[in-house]
Amino acid sequence: MVQWQNVSFPSSRRGFDSHHPLLKKDKMMDKKNLVFILIVDLVVIFFAFSVIYNRYEKYKTLQALEAVTSKSSGKTLESSQQMPDNMHENAQENQEETEQTSEQQEKYTEKFIDRKVEKKNQKQVAKNRDSGSELRNILFQYKSSKAKSVQLIGDFNNWAPERLSKTKQNTYELSKKLRPGSYSYNYLIDGKVILDPNNRKPPIQNERGYKSSYLELKPINK
Repeated sequence: MVQWQNVSFPSSRRGFDSHHPLLKKDKMMDKKNLVFILIVDLVVIFFAFSVIYNRYEKYKTLQALEAVTSKSSGKTLESSQQMPDNMHENAQENQEETEQTSEQQEKYTEKFIDRKVEKKNQKQVAKNRDSGSELRNILFQYKSSKAKSVQLIGDFNNWAPERLSKTKQNTYELSKKLRPGSYSYNYLIDGKVILDPNNRKPPIQNERGYKSSYLELKPINK
């Protein structure tokens, strides 16, 4: 019967000794390298973070500038659209004012000329009356199928209405004795002042505020 016994063999290799000075030096070098690598990694991370942060800030700044630019451009467009409208409105207002001014000037000139003509006619009438020139029989005639009242007014009767007589169907007549001269007159139809439709001469403006028909009687040559 064989019996085994524990036999210890002496180690012939010194490299397996954990307390060897070379192994301790290697461990120290590994720790230093690890710390250096960590520091380098931290520096790289910090640099990358700073680059990313700077780009983000630039992006935000560009976005803000674009927003401000878009708002200002919108306001500029609105103002540029409003300016032509305002200019157009101002031009229309100026044109209307000019037209009104020209109309007022024309009315004033027309009234001034008509008044001068009327005064001249009145002077001529007075002169003719004072001179004792011969009277002429003038027939005023108005035709209407609807008129109920027909009257004659003029400077020869101091604008006092004189009724025309109905001589035949739809015909009204009044005979007046007038001296040679210039006269203005109107018909008063149912209370409404109108011009003489049978008088082809241009009407004149009288001092009573409306236009009148114009009648000129020349003296008869003997």
